[in-house]
Amino acid sequence: MRTRVTIGPQDGFIYSFSRDMVPVCEIDLDQVVEVKTLSALHGLIPHESGKTQELDLTNTNPATGPIFVKGIRPGDMVGIDVLAIDVESTGVGMSLGDYRVIPIVDGFAQFSPEIRIRIRPHIGVIGVAPATGSFTCGFPGEHGGNLDTKEVRPGSTIVLPANVEGGLLALGDVHAVMADGEVNGAGLEVGARVVLRVRRVEDSPTDRLHIWTQDKLILIASADSFEIASRMAIERAMDVMSRLHGLSRSDAKLLLGYCGELRVSQIVNPLITVKLVLPRELGIKIEGMGVSV
Repeated sequence: MRTRVTIGPQDGFIYSFSRDMVPVCEIDLDQVVEVKTLSALHGLIPHESGKTQELDLTNTNPATGPIFVKGIRPGDMVGIDVLAIDVESTGVGMSLGDYRVIPIVDGFAQFSPEIRIRIRPHIGVIGVAPATGSFTCGFPGEHGGNLDTKEVRPGSTIVLPANVEGGLLALGDVHAVMADGEVNGAGLEVGARVVLRVRRVEDSPTDRLHIWTQDKLILIASADSFEIASRMAIERAMDVMSRLHGLSRSDAKLLLGYCGELRVSQIVNPLITVKLVLPRELGIKIEGMGVSV
């Protein structure tokens, strides 16, 4: 049995994804790695609530890493199984120029004396080196990055295309809870301990970023507008349906109209991120994708 690797921000973290990132550690394929992540607002928030105008938000969303995955080559699809997320006991919420420090007790965010919200942690920023250019950790794209997609949580597998040797995986910006859309501009921002397993995915139904849960396949797309992102996600889902079932483009889109749920991940980042959710009853299945936790 391979030894679990543990890394944290003391080993290194980034504010931008690029091909030139220097890895902070190496792991083998199929190895479990425990990653300590900083809050997206690490070092910016005092212990009391206050005004965001008082904060310097130049550097946010630090992502621990990058991690070099031995055996990953450009063109491979990298599967990251999310096995566990444990969050810190305090989170920060932001809205309309204010920020609030919110305690987390026994699996609930104590929003007010009367309102307790059950937490459901997920990873907001997760990605690999992009094919070209440099993208801040606040930017979503084909490399991953700031997807703010709540399905990147324990029990899911996010699949990313590798563009460089080793992939160069980094992650951060964990949210204790967040609704689709992230309409206030932030989730409940927390530091966390994330347990992952990284592997190569063979016979992927798409060479684009996507997410598996135990009962769904989720196609992700980010663009300047909701309309463009939606068309991208629909086209990618049509490609998957055509590849898996030999359907014509017309029949693939017809099927999506019956079974494809178009949803919004976030509307607040430099690009809008949408997701098209397909149930596995459509015959979409790869053994081992979407994990039991």
